[in-house]
Amino acid sequence: MSFLSTFRLSALSAAGLFAGITIAISGHLTSITQRLAGGYFTFAALAIAVGLLTFFSVPAMILVDMTRKGAFTSMIVVELSWLSLLWVLWLAAAGLSAQANTAIFPAGCSPRINRDGRTACHEFKAIEAMSFLAWITLFLYTMTLLVNTLIVASRGRKVWTNSVRDTDFSAPAPAPVQQQTLAPQFAPNQQFTGGVPQQFTGGIPLQYTGGDPKMNQMGHPGMMAQYPPNQSSTPPPTGWQGTPTQASHSPYPQV
Repeated sequence: MSFLSTFRLSALSAAGLFAGITIAISGHLTSITQRLAGGYFTFAALAIAVGLLTFFSVPAMILVDMTRKGAFTSMIVVELSWLSLLWVLWLAAAGLSAQANTAIFPAGCSPRINRDGRTACHEFKAIEAMSFLAWITLFLYTMTLLVNTLIVASRGRKVWTNSVRDTDFSAPAPAPVQQQTLAPQFAPNQQFTGGVPQQFTGGIPLQYTGGDPKMNQMGHPGMMAQYPPNQSSTPPPTGWQGTPTQASHSPYPQV
């Protein structure tokens, strides 16, 4: 158990004890004033009210936190809000009781006062003391919890909706996530290795497939299978046996 969890359990238990004592004393003082004067003091009624709120809510918070994990009442933000309201009410009850004590018993609990008066005087002081103790206890705990929560939140951790028991207040800040960006992969550039590009020398080479060499399959004058065409008939070389080579019927002009 961490230090803050131990401090929380001790502070809430002490606040519940102070609240129970305040309820008992304030109730007895109210019964005396009702019997003697037919009324009650405002600070006594306020002390009973805030004492009941503390006496029933604080032990319930401790019990729920021990038996159930992730309960709504165990969230730090809820705990800070509720306990801050309680210590404000305790401070108001303590201030009103101190003011009434000074106004009604300026000389203190004098022996010249009758028995009921002395009892009321002592109960005034007891209510004032218990109210201040409950206020100091809850105030110290809430301020300690608030400061530690702000420190943990400043480290980038989620803490407000967690419980005190499940929060590690001494944990360091999480390491920053490094995003790795991959450079786009491109194909290597083709490099010119030298040489002279081949040039087109003109014409479209066709393959002769038979039939009339003057007409292609589309019915248009075709090109001869041999390209470039023979320019003219040449006399057979010496010793040639056969028919002389015929001039081609090429549609291209003879050079």
